[in-house]
Amino acid sequence: HRNYRLVRGMGFESEYKGMRCICANMAQGQSEFFDSLENIKDFDFMVIFFMNKKNLWNMTFYTAKSNVDVSLIAKEFGGGGHVRAAGCSFECSLEEAEKQLAPWNSAVAKIKPLLQDGKCARQADLTDDEKLAVRDMFLLTMKPTLYVANIDEESISAQTNKYVEVVQKIAAAENSEVVVICGKFESDLSEITEPAERADFMEAAGLKESGLSTLARKAYHLMGLRTFFTGGSDECRAWTIHEGDKAPQAAGVIHTDFEKGFIKAEAYSIDDLKQYGSEAKIKEAGKYRQEGKEYVVQDGDVLFFKFNT
Repeated sequence: HRNYRLVRGMGFESEYKGMRCICANMAQGQSEFFDSLENIKDFDFMVIFFMNKKNLWNMTFYTAKSNVDVSLIAKEFGGGGHVRAAGCSFECSLEEAEKQLAPWNSAVAKIKPLLQDGKCARQADLTDDEKLAVRDMFLLTMKPTLYVANIDEESISAQTNKYVEVVQKIAAAENSEVVVICGKFESDLSEITEPAERADFMEAAGLKESGLSTLARKAYHLMGLRTFFTGGSDECRAWTIHEGDKAPQAAGVIHTDFEKGFIKAEAYSIDDLKQYGSEAKIKEAGKYRQEGKEYVVQDGDVLFFKFNT
């Protein structure tokens, strides 16, 4: 992340591309971090770390996690047992006002039973209109959340243990993801600078990718960010876009003129390049594509834009 700062000594906040994340360390059952919930109301997503310390895992998962959710749910009910109103004001007829409030009312009808049952608001099956309607409520348990489980070295090859399974069960119920890392292994890996030695070290542990790389990739995707590439004879560039962006929007990230005069994009996947080794071979394999204005850019696309000036 581009910027970060410590928050109350219990975690840190970071910012990337204008999006904010709160990372909380629950290793010592520090649920009091969430007592002042205003700290995290305007963050875009949360990352919660669980440390694999003997005799602390159960307390962390069953007390800290429970206390956090209870606090968040109490906040969303405004402390009085009722979901907060949207605070909308309308200069229109009552009929029109009711029409505009319909998505909010239906969203609350889905969310309220979940909160009353001790679950997260993000577990509600909301339409796009309903999500937009409740956005200004800043529901804390609506925020995307990533769980990070720090395991011991004995569990690296399996990438799981009985405690990780508990986290995975919790995350699955919330439609969240779990990243498993071994802090000790990552610390040792960081001291190895030679690519070949790093690869051998990871292979010996049965890993194809470091845990920190996986964490960075998952957090990047959790923010709704995606990457496409452009390349030429003298350089290769990676560009950040949002999930769902179409080809003209992606072109506009490079230069606004590219978006305004967009004609088409020639495209293939970075995985195709890894497999075939060159654009010529990609074309021979029939993987080189022509995409128009409605094409939704995929993560890992390699694009060449054609446009009018």
